Amino acid sequence: MKKHFSAGGILLNQKNEVYLLHQIVRNEWILPKGGIQEGEDALTAAKRETEEETGYHNFEVVKEEPIYIHHFSFVHPNTGEEIEKTVTFYLFKLLDDKLVPTKEMDDEHLEGRWFSLEEAIQKITFDDLRIILEKTKENLYTN
Repeated sequence: MKKHFSAGGILLNQKNEVYLLHQIVRNEWILPKGGIQEGEDALTAAKRETEEETGYHNFEVVKEEPIYIHHFSFVHPNTGEEIEKTVTFYLFKLLDDKLVPTKEMDDEHLEGRWFSLEEAIQKITFDDLRIILEKTKENLYTN
C-alpha cells in the first residue's frame, strides 16, 4: 500500500474565526492542506500550504504540536491504487489582515471566507474536517 503524507493549517483571526477555503469547481468548503515536500517537516509544510492556499502570510504557530493527526485509507479514483494517508494539522493565528493572492489560489480555483467556529463546523464539506474543527473548538475553550 502506498503511503502519502500531507499537512495543513487551521487559520484563526483575532476574533477566533476560522478561514475556510472554497474550492469553486467542486463547490467544496475545506481547510488548507497539501503534500509534504522532500526536506520539509509537517509544520513547515502546513505553513507553506496555508500561505499558498489562503494568501495570508503573517501568522504565528499557536502550538508547536499538531492539533490533529488524521489517518485514513482510500482507493485513488484514477489509478485504483490503495493509499494510506496521514494529514497533520496545526493551529495558526493571523497577525494582520493583509491578503496577497497567490498563483496556487488561482491554479486550484480557491477563494476563502472567515466563519465563526460554529458556522465553519456547519459549512465545511467533509466529516473528517468537521472533526478537526470540533477539536479546534475544544482546544480553544479548554486551554
